This record gives sequence, C-alpha cells and structure tokens, in this order.
Amino acid sequence: MSSIVIEGLGMVYRTGFWGRKREALKGLDLTIEPNEIFGYVGPNGAGKTTTIKILVGLQRQTVGRASILGKDISDVEARRNIGYMPENPYFYEYLTTEESLHFYGKLCGMSREQRRKRVPEMIEYMNIPEIAKVRVGTFSKGMRQRIGLAQAIIHDPEVVILDEPLHGLDPVGRRQLREKIVSLKEQGKTVFFSSHILSDVEQICDRIGMLFNGELAAAGDIESLLESHVGSIEISVRNLPPQAVENVKQLAGTFTERESVYRCSVSDQEKGRKVLKLIEEAGGEVLSYVPQRVSLEDYFMARSEKGDRK
Repeated sequence: MSSIVIEGLGMVYRTGFWGRKREALKGLDLTIEPNEIFGYVGPNGAGKTTTIKILVGLQRQTVGRASILGKDISDVEARRNIGYMPENPYFYEYLTTEESLHFYGKLCGMSREQRRKRVPEMIEYMNIPEIAKVRVGTFSKGMRQRIGLAQAIIHDPEVVILDEPLHGLDPVGRRQLREKIVSLKEQGKTVFFSSHILSDVEQICDRIGMLFNGELAAAGDIESLLESHVGSIEISVRNLPPQAVENVKQLAGTFTERESVYRCSVSDQEKGRKVLKLIEEAGGEVLSYVPQRVSLEDYFMARSEKGDRK
C-alpha cells in the first residue's frame, strides 16, 4: 500500500475585490511509496505548501482526492498516523521544551504514561537536553526547527510531512536536520518534505517531484531524471598534431596541456562528437571521454529559465 496517493488534485482560490480565480494546483497526480524520502521542490508560489495543507487537513481541495495509508484525507483516521511540521512551527513562548512536547503529545492522543516515556526519548534523539527546561520563547530559529521536528514525530507516526524544514538554518543546523530526516527513513518511516535548498534534496531524497505553477513538471528518482542531462564533457587526448589542437580549441570551453596530454571540456554532446571526429581524423589517441552530469539545481534552473516545464 502506498503511503500517500494524490489523484487529480486541484485547488482554486478567489483573490482580490472581484474574487478572481487563481489555480494553485492543476490536476496533480503523485504517489509516495513506503519508507522513502520524497522531496517536493518548486519556486515560490508553485503550490507546494497548498499541497501539504490539503494533505494534513488544513485546507480542502476544489477537485480531486488524496489518501494517506489507504484512508481518504477527509477521514480523521487518515491523520492519526501522520506527523506534520509547518514551515514556521508555532509554540507557546512561555512553555519549556519539555512542556511543549507534552502539550503536542497530548494533542496527538498520547496518554500521560506514554508521554512520560516518549518526551525524554525525543529530547535525547534531537540532542537538546540542555534546553529541556528552558522556555521556547528564548530559542533561535535552529532550536525551534529541532523542536518542530520533535513535535511532529512525538507520537511515532508512519508518515512524516515537513514544509521547508531546512529553511533559514545555518550550514551546521541544516546538516543536523538532514541527518535526522535520513534517520527517520532508517526507522521505517515515509518522509515527504518540501524545500528550496536543492543541494540538500539531492543528497538525501530517494525521489523528487518538481512543481511549476501548480503543475507537476517532473517526478522520479534523481538519477533517472538527471542521467540524460549532461552539463559538460571532459575529454583527454594525446598525440594530437598542432593543427588539430587549434581546431579542437575552437570547439572547447576550456583547453589545457600537461606532459603532452591535452584536456578539454565541451558544453554538450554534439560538440563532443565533433571533437572526437577531429581527434580521430588527426590520428590522436583518446584517453578519456567523461560526461559530467548536471546537479539538481542546474536541472531545475534550466527548466525554469527556458520555460520547459513539461
């Protein structure tokens, strides 16, 4: 059974004095499998937060349906086994860390005995014993994000939904939270999270979905999405005659020579084939021909700038 299934999900808002319609989501179809980390990426206003709010019951879709662990999201039971962390977790400023976690545990239906056992486990898991009895109102963004994740998983849910969990964190905080997200998968949980930080998504996600203007532009495992997109090609060659060297330089983006070995890079496969042909005709010896895969950020920017969103 899939952890999350979204079918034909659409959301229309009415904005302004005249109540003009704006489509935040347009026929979204998406499936999240058990025990995977799924990254949901897209520019501001693409519909990521709208999707998440619909899944956790904070908004109601205009059309379509979705289910969590086989139960329709309109069913209260569908939400009993999910954990949710919003982009900006809210806490009562006067409560301590321990009191906050007890509060959220009680909201999740946990008994006092369950909370007495689970709260210390969460404080240890998030490595925050020094702030267990400190009021939340004094905490930095990084500390609030840690407690936000702790409250999302206090009741040990199977599905964890996080909205921009890495937003606003420094490099150390981002790394620590990334490690916690990976550990959730190791515990057998399914993690669905949105993020603008594509380098982090590329590091920890099994699959991604890319959203533009409320429509799903791409979805799948990162390797499959990027393997056909070559950022550049690095070529090494020796025994290349002087005239051939000049011809190759005209096609290459970079060109260097060291110990009679020439190294060059070209921007695409078409130029790569032309360089190989020049080398072959000149009698040179190709030592290596290595396509350099683009990063997820490069892939995202290319689709965004060219308008190639389908």
